[in-house]
Amino acid sequence: MGHLPAAPTNHVALITCMDARLLPSHPPALGIEPGTTHIIRNGGGSARDALRSLMASQHCLQTEEILLIKHTDCGFSHFEKDEEVLAKVGQAGEKAKKMAEGIDFEVFGSDVEGAVRRDVEFLRGCEGLKHRGKISGWVYETGTGELRRIC
Repeated sequence: MGHLPAAPTNHVALITCMDARLLPSHPPALGIEPGTTHIIRNGGGSARDALRSLMASQHCLQTEEILLIKHTDCGFSHFEKDEEVLAKVGQAGEKAKKMAEGIDFEVFGSDVEGAVRRDVEFLRGCEGLKHRGKISGWVYETGTGELRRIC
């Protein structure tokens, strides 16, 4: 692969889900190649969980744009309430349940578009980000490969 700089060449940070079915190069329409984009992955493609990485990406590694992409058939869409996730975690024992009690799992049920809008609104309101005007939200249709801009 040769030497690649730490700063992404297209100055973009991408927040997306940790889902094993999604590769950093998908959707192909984004044209992501090694060295071009910071890819921040977590459960549900959560903006809140990505904030630490986004701040470092913008302030230290010169990214100027944020793409937030959630997808259909996400594991976080299979739950309507955080309590459902907490019950699953609680099956591992009291210590696990206690640790998880203060966590906002940010499940979103069938409203993936609403989850995208809420996360983009959260990011646009974050004073710690430098380039809040260059934030967009998208939904990737896992069944068809279609990428739709939501906001």
